[in-house]
Amino acid sequence: MGYRITAASFEDFDEVLAWRMETIEAVFGEVDDEMRAALRAENERYLREALQAESFLMCFIEDGTGKRIGCGGIVFHDELPSPDFPHGKSAFIMNVYVRPEARHQGAGSALITWLIDAAHSRGCEKIYLESTIEAAPLYRELGFHDALGYMLYEG
Repeated sequence: MGYRITAASFEDFDEVLAWRMETIEAVFGEVDDEMRAALRAENERYLREALQAESFLMCFIEDGTGKRIGCGGIVFHDELPSPDFPHGKSAFIMNVYVRPEARHQGAGSALITWLIDAAHSRGCEKIYLESTIEAAPLYRELGFHDALGYMLYEG
């Protein structure tokens, strides 16, 4: 299927925020009204700053009819350089979401490939992401592997 992927701009702010909120509910399930309002406010704050600073890039994917069926995001940042990572430019892929009716038709693969290309165009040496169990096979197919040594603090 022919997909069209476009980068969102700051002018697309309302739609970027709407897709972010849809993605949150799809991944984490429905949240109560108070949590939804708090998440919306924090995401609005973050997106206003990050889209303007171009430290976050969001893209939309459309099917052959021009209908938007998904989105993806990438956060760009610098880390301390090291021998295995000499330039320190990193990209964290996140907020990848394809609506259920459009899954398993290549849209997710197209989104990830587009995001990887965006990271490479910015000189990123390290590209990483978090995955759901369901999406992990797709990411492995596209060249990602499980990274040992990472730990998450939950204190």
